[in-house]
Amino acid sequence: QALASFNLDLKRLPLGVPSERQIQLGIDVLNKIENKLNGNLEPSSYSQLSSQFYTSIPHSFGRRRPPVIDSKEDLQSRYD
Repeated sequence: QALASFNLDLKRLPLGVPSERQIQLGIDVLNKIENKLNGNLEPSSYSQLSSQFYTSIPHSFGRRRPPVIDSKEDLQSRYD
């Protein structure tokens, strides 16, 4: 129930819980987004980085397009 509230795709996650590797990959991508938000040169766009994040930790948005993580508020909500 709690994981579903984060729009996680529980059907694509084994036993409905993200692995440590998935979480680490997601955090690595969020760190890249944070560096880009802080003005560091990051060759990937926010859209590409967001896509990488949602691929590493599957989310369920139905038919809606996943939101781009391009602000500190969006970033913080994903860290939480």
